[in-house]
Amino acid sequence: MIVTAAVFVLLGAATPSPAFESPADLQAWLTYYHREPRPELVVAALVALEDELPRHGTTLEAEAERGGMRSFFGLVLAKSPDAVVEVEGHPFAPGARRFVAEALRRCGTKACASALTRWGVPSDRPAPDMRAVPVDSRSAIDDLWASYSATGDRAYVERVIAALPVSTAAGTPSEVATAALRSLTGSATADPDVLAVCVAAAASAPPARKALLDDIVRRARRARAEETGS
Repeated sequence: MIVTAAVFVLLGAATPSPAFESPADLQAWLTYYHREPRPELVVAALVALEDELPRHGTTLEAEAERGGMRSFFGLVLAKSPDAVVEVEGHPFAPGARRFVAEALRRCGTKACASALTRWGVPSDRPAPDMRAVPVDSRSAIDDLWASYSATGDRAYVERVIAALPVSTAAGTPSEVATAALRSLTGSATADPDVLAVCVAAAASAPPARKALLDDIVRRARRARAEETGS
């Protein structure tokens, strides 16, 4: 699973929107968007999430303050002014609308800023670039993976790698380092492109981090081999 935010994992049991043939299609659209961008499905995906997330103890409004989907939709909207127009015109409930406003703020384009202005929402806060901000929380890790899902930019994966511990001297890894390690292992198993980034990073990493990356690569390759039977 490339996107590690828990709400994406929950979608395995989702009732799909009419725009998606199955829950797996919705999950694939979210997780592998960068491989086959379809921004015309943004509103349909948001509607499906608006309906489904409350069944799992969360809401789109709550996700506005958490890592993951806010960055994903922000980056998708940044590449599609037409999708911004569709989102702006959709009658979302107030809570879902607050999530969409956060995604529009993270979009950072003139089209998104204009939509926020027409909604009466201030757009003066700059959109954070997750490739540059500190990776200091699990939420930041989720934002990085969601950004990768939306764009396919390996820089986001490299930022997760940078959150791995560089030394074992400090003892037990931090919560952020643990989240980075677990998510990299799962993502390298699921996505050969992520696996390739880990291989390249291991070649120049400090010894302790290289050991972690080498272990991630071994685990991912073994899991992929078991899946294919080779």
